[in-house]
Amino acid sequence: MSAALLFLLLATVNPHVEVIEDNRFKISAVIINPNSPTDHYNAQMGIALKAKQVCIALNRGPAVSEGTLHLDNLPPVKGKKKSALQVSEFYSCQLLSPVPKI
Repeated sequence: MSAALLFLLLATVNPHVEVIEDNRFKISAVIINPNSPTDHYNAQMGIALKAKQVCIALNRGPAVSEGTLHLDNLPPVKGKKKSALQVSEFYSCQLLSPVPKI
C-alpha cells in the first residue's frame, strides 16, 4: 500500500479503539455515506490497519478478527439528510508462544 493511499485512508476513516478485556478490543469507524462501496471498503481497511497498529503497540502477535462485522445506524451527520453507519469489529492479538528448543 502506497504512503499516499495509506494517508488518504486514515484521513477519511478515523477508527476508534475501545478496550474490552486485556487482549480483546473493539474498533469502530463511521461511514458518512452508507451507499458508497468505497467508503465501506475504506472503513474496513482502516479498522484492520488500526487493529494491526494496536497489536504492534502492545508488542504482541498479529491482530486476529473474531470474524463478525457489526453495523449500527447513527443519526444523520449535521447538514446531511442520510443517517451515518457505524462499522465495528472485535479483535484480539494472537499471543506468540516461544518456539520449543530441541
